[in-house]
Amino acid sequence: MMRWSNPRVEVSESMSQWSQVQQLEIKFLEQVDQFYDDNFPMEIRHLLAQWIESQDWEAASNNEAMATILLQNLIIQVDEQLDRVSQEKNLLLIHNLKRIRKLLQGKYHGNPMHIAVIISNCLREERRILAAASMPVQGPLEKSLQNSVVSERQRNVEHKVSAIKNSAQMTDQDVKYLEDLQEEFDFRYKTIQSLEQSDKNSALIKQEMLALQAMLNTLDYKRKEVLSKIGRVIHEIDMLMSNMLTEELLDWKRRQQIACIGGPLHGGLDQLQNCFTLLAESLFQVRRQLEKLDELLTRLTYDGDPIPVQRPQLLEKVNFLLYNLFRNSFVVERQPCMPTHPQRPMVLKTLIQFTVKLRLLIKLPELNYQIRVKATIDKFVLCGTHVKAMNMDESANGSLSVEFRHLGPHMVTEELHSISFETQVCLYGLTINLETSSLPVVMISNVSQLPNAWASIIWYNLSTNDPQNLSFFNNPPAATLSQLLEVLSWQFSSYVGRGLNSEQLNMLAEKLMGQQVSYSDYQLSWAKFCKEHLPGKSFTFWVWLEAILDLIKKHILPLWIDGYIMGFVSKEKERILLKDKTPGTFLLRFSESNLGGITFTWVDQLENGDVTFHSVEPYNKGRLSALPFADILRDYKVIMADNVPENPLKYLYPDIPKDKAFGKHYSCQPNEVSKPSDGGGKGYVPSVFIPVSKMMTQWYQLQQLDSKFLEQVHQLYDDSFPMEIRQYLAQWLENQDWEHAANNISFATVLFHDLLSQLDDQFSRFLIENNFLLQHNIRKSKRNLQDNFQEDPIQMAMIIYSCLKEERKILNSAQLSSQMEVGSVQNTVIGMLDKQKELDAKVKAVKNSVIDVEQDIKTLEDMQDEYDFKCKTLQSRGNETNNTQPNLLEVVNKIVQLLNTTEHTQSALINEELVEWKHRQQTACIGGPPNACLDQLQNWFTIVAESLQQVRQQLKKLEELEQKFTYDPDPITKNKQVLQDRTYSLFKQLIQSSFVVERQPCMPTHPQRPLVLKTGVQFTVKLRLLVKLQELNYNLKVKVLFDKDVSEKNSVKGFRKFNILGTSTKVMNMEESTNGSLAAEFRHLGPLIVTEELHSLSFETQLCQPGLVIDLEGQQAEDFMMALFLGQDSARVLYFSVVYPNYSRAYMVVGDFGGEVKVAAGGKRACNSKDKMIWGLL
Repeated sequence: MMRWSNPRVEVSESMSQWSQVQQLEIKFLEQVDQFYDDNFPMEIRHLLAQWIESQDWEAASNNEAMATILLQNLIIQVDEQLDRVSQEKNLLLIHNLKRIRKLLQGKYHGNPMHIAVIISNCLREERRILAAASMPVQGPLEKSLQNSVVSERQRNVEHKVSAIKNSAQMTDQDVKYLEDLQEEFDFRYKTIQSLEQSDKNSALIKQEMLALQAMLNTLDYKRKEVLSKIGRVIHEIDMLMSNMLTEELLDWKRRQQIACIGGPLHGGLDQLQNCFTLLAESLFQVRRQLEKLDELLTRLTYDGDPIPVQRPQLLEKVNFLLYNLFRNSFVVERQPCMPTHPQRPMVLKTLIQFTVKLRLLIKLPELNYQIRVKATIDKFVLCGTHVKAMNMDESANGSLSVEFRHLGPHMVTEELHSISFETQVCLYGLTINLETSSLPVVMISNVSQLPNAWASIIWYNLSTNDPQNLSFFNNPPAATLSQLLEVLSWQFSSYVGRGLNSEQLNMLAEKLMGQQVSYSDYQLSWAKFCKEHLPGKSFTFWVWLEAILDLIKKHILPLWIDGYIMGFVSKEKERILLKDKTPGTFLLRFSESNLGGITFTWVDQLENGDVTFHSVEPYNKGRLSALPFADILRDYKVIMADNVPENPLKYLYPDIPKDKAFGKHYSCQPNEVSKPSDGGGKGYVPSVFIPVSKMMTQWYQLQQLDSKFLEQVHQLYDDSFPMEIRQYLAQWLENQDWEHAANNISFATVLFHDLLSQLDDQFSRFLIENNFLLQHNIRKSKRNLQDNFQEDPIQMAMIIYSCLKEERKILNSAQLSSQMEVGSVQNTVIGMLDKQKELDAKVKAVKNSVIDVEQDIKTLEDMQDEYDFKCKTLQSRGNETNNTQPNLLEVVNKIVQLLNTTEHTQSALINEELVEWKHRQQTACIGGPPNACLDQLQNWFTIVAESLQQVRQQLKKLEELEQKFTYDPDPITKNKQVLQDRTYSLFKQLIQSSFVVERQPCMPTHPQRPLVLKTGVQFTVKLRLLVKLQELNYNLKVKVLFDKDVSEKNSVKGFRKFNILGTSTKVMNMEESTNGSLAAEFRHLGPLIVTEELHSLSFETQLCQPGLVIDLEGQQAEDFMMALFLGQDSARVLYFSVVYPNYSRAYMVVGDFGGEVKVAAGGKRACNSKDKMIWGLL
């Protein structure tokens, strides 16, 4: 006989589920560790364990109103925790709770059901792991899904993808080096060409020509080397896609099948998305490298040039791999399911709506709202909206997905059917058709057919990996009994919260197969499971089991979860268990003769010592609806010999006093007050004490500061460098030379690995202390460091150095404040901080308003989809009333108000904050304090731009609603063009203002003397677009012009156009900046004209997006122009910057200082006689 081990985790009835989880062995804790991430941080699970477990998250996951209330209550709970830890001055916990609160509001405010789904899944998975821990031997199916070979392959895939990404980035550096080398060659060649003919014959020039020939030979070698490296990257991607990645995707689909029938939650899709996305990014990066090589080819070619020979073949292979990658990346993330039956997916009822969710595993922002998916079902019509656009707003994790929420089948049939989805991706000149399908679904016309339909889904997904075998039940294969029993246990763990133990499973095996010596490898037919009646009964095995599940779910769920119902035990086994027990010992079992019945049997002893057994007539759902089962057990009486009623039930098997087992479930007594978590008071978990040495001077001092300064500390730390690391390793961090590491790759690499070793030491300490939460945080921090800085340790060193430096500034500010030295500088800083805080609040208000409007539009879509569904179902519009009219007007008014707020905020950004930054930059150029806040400006500009882009998408959605149904007067028809024009105008103004010079022109030989350039010497200049949108990466080509001609009305005498040596066009990208900003750096420019006049470098580019074409030109906005001198004395720069502090916004100074200074483009100030005298002295 097959044996399953007895439970070995003893659980106190008062222990929370989370307390039980933390007592598990490490191998189980590692499973728990995997499903807590930034979507639902473990800190919240830990701090609010009891409250979280007392809420009905499963119901909330299908009820938006309930989910909204629970989300609000969750935030209130977090606020209460925040108040508590603020009084304790726990800086790290305060920081984490603030971050979590911000995450909950930002990520789930518009879709609260997402957080309910996540928490429900986490609690369910915890229960599954607890059940697995009670049975050391895993079932065969679960074991196959979690074997070491699969885990090893997952790690290998992630490692290889990371290596490929690294290789592509290294090749990028090679291409940049090749580009620099060719620009250097071009610069020197053009310099020689510009000389007079007589000068070209000198010995020096001939020597230069020989040097140029050597450079050309090096260029040829580097071109061949780069092409070879690109070929290797392409080959590695091909091998990975053909082998391991394909297997990994098939494994995920199999895990999804198993999860659909109650098995372990199928994780890994986010990891797969990461792999697919990184490979796609690498392939597009290779395409850009090949395009760059083609660009280099147009500027310079020669006999034996390898580019024209190898490039076409490589490009063809890259395109082929991209086609295959995209086709495999289109998956059904959540299989079709009726909201009324969330644990019975793939069973659909006619005229009842169902939902299904698709995901594209390649997450590229430029595809957001650009892919429209169409849904069809075999040869039948789908009711409801069957075409929707994929976007990143509907998913909690920001994946590119689409959810159909109002589809409905129109036909009734017992056959298997498949829902198909098709779309088309158009990106960077590629057009790729994508198709995917759901797992087979079963359609029913009546809820009474649901049990048999669900049995079909179980049998299909247990028996086959084929996702599209629609003729499966023409000849259904047999199933292995051991696997079937495991799946039956899953029905109980997923549907009613507790799986079956070994004895219960053995009883089911006996019921299916009869008494056997061994059940191992026994095959069971589909007919025996679902079609044939049990011996002597009028129902099948599956109908009997499904009735028990329904009974538990609706009437005795708390008792089942507590483990007090033995349930599956035969009458014979029942008597064997009870015969040697104390009289009055009883057990609870499910009836074998009645559907959905539960009974109890107790043992008694006669005067002569004989043992007797008494069983009651089974209680069914009708009787249990009238009286709770716990009350029945408490109040049950029998008439004894002396005609006195007495309750014979004393001890629950084996020897638990009845009231101890069921007392908390009696209905007539008040619920007991929840006990506090172990070791804590007032329901709180114990605080975590982390010892801080007095030697940690800087970090220790920071934690003693007032809250206004601690707020500044909080802003320094984010996911790129978590505060946990700063706290755990404070002394070690302060002892390292991060400034040196920020400029030395070897030293930075050594420190990076030392830091990882320090984290491993901390992890070992927390392991010894059995502190699961801190173990989790250390693991997460280490993963973040490896993901972010493994290939770029210098950036990590720069971040840590910057954080430590800013901490010192904050400490200095606090010291000044305490000494009441409130000078003008300090007042300015405080005023600036207050102003920035106010602006930050305005930007957040814009973002929150957009989220509110998004939610309103989703409600509108749902209402209209519901209306459309009912109309198509009834085939008549006259039978239904559309209730969307008042909501439409309200949404339109909200968008108007939103644009008003955005315009006001944007004006403050452009006309105040940006102007002040430019003035600070000008001051910094002449030795003043470094100009800061550009990253903060970029953050504000980007949020406003994203909000305006979102408004554009919202207006498109409203237009789609208008096309489906309109009326008179329709507020969309009346207002859409005005709103679209206004949104475009605001976005255009924002983009044009966001184009700034991040680093002014400067010769590398004289870094402390910017804006002074020497003819024949190269200089650098760096541009940034403050609107950091991923879709603009590599899509903006910037052209630099020197003293660009302007229109006649703005022309000024002496404003001339000069040539620039070197490459005058660059593509803006996010790879050249350490902070990932959208930037372009010109590194090989050189002026040809010698003059001591002022000159200007101008930059122009064009933004092209669907429905948008915006020119960014210097002649249209003087903000893009800079003044620079072509002389040998920086005094002019100093004088100009002091006298004209706002030149970059108000005017452009040109001309000769020998006379009056000319003012261009609306300037209002000219040099007076005193100016001339001062300049003469200079």
